[in-house]
Amino acid sequence: MRRCFKHDAIVGLVGGAVILWLMSRGSGAELSVPVRAGLYGGSEIMFFKPFAEAGSVPNEILMATGADDFLPAWRLWGGVVGDDGFGTRIRWWQYDQFSENAEATSSRVVFQKLDWEFTQQVSINRWNVLFSGGLTYVGNQLSETFSPASLVDSALRFRFDGVGVTVGVQALRHSSLWPSAALGGGIQWSGVYGNSVGMQSDFFPRNFEQRSLQGTTGSILELAVGPRWERDVGNGAVAFIGGNAEAQLWMTGLGATSYSLLSFYTRAGDVGLVGLTINAGIRR
Repeated sequence: MRRCFKHDAIVGLVGGAVILWLMSRGSGAELSVPVRAGLYGGSEIMFFKPFAEAGSVPNEILMATGADDFLPAWRLWGGVVGDDGFGTRIRWWQYDQFSENAEATSSRVVFQKLDWEFTQQVSINRWNVLFSGGLTYVGNQLSETFSPASLVDSALRFRFDGVGVTVGVQALRHSSLWPSAALGGGIQWSGVYGNSVGMQSDFFPRNFEQRSLQGTTGSILELAVGPRWERDVGNGAVAFIGGNAEAQLWMTGLGATSYSLLSFYTRAGDVGLVGLTINAGIRR
């Protein structure tokens, strides 16, 4: 778990170092801040397919209940920026889905993330680049409820809640042939610290068992790239609509071996999301 945390931290730092290297090439990189002060915001609909490590508890639950399918989620963001390109924004996204198989065994998969960041916009040659960094809250849950028909009649629940820091870089490049067309992409890394909970409920005979593990760490890596169409709507604002191919990797220890005191599942597994998104909004 700690090795994954450090590995993703290195990945995020390398991405930022590459941008900083481009900025430091002297006359080779023309820097400017083509921003007009004001508010901006947007929304996004996402269709994600969850994956988990083979042989892990998350993988078994996803496969058994049919939760490994493309299901919708949503994201909202908004912020304010000054003439110097410096600003702040808030982003919230949530994936909360129920699935059920033919035997009425069901699962619930939850991903939640709230970011409050400071941002800086610059232009590097023909690239519009936004650097961001700030605080984050994440919630991650996986649960399974067995139906009486399964002769088990019980429920399992794994949950992680944590807070930490998040850093990211987003870049946008307009086409020289079609000025309204652009290609965008971004990378975001978050490192969090919080509590993990494992719970088992047996309905017959009535039994309840729960263990919590405080002081656990986790990390989230987000990657996105896709096309965008933009139109100037005046007063420095640009309306856009586009889409992304996006992938996320959540290393929050669902089903972790740290729950070995429990009489049930102890095989941890990272959970990833892969899919397509549709976004629209106003930027500056």
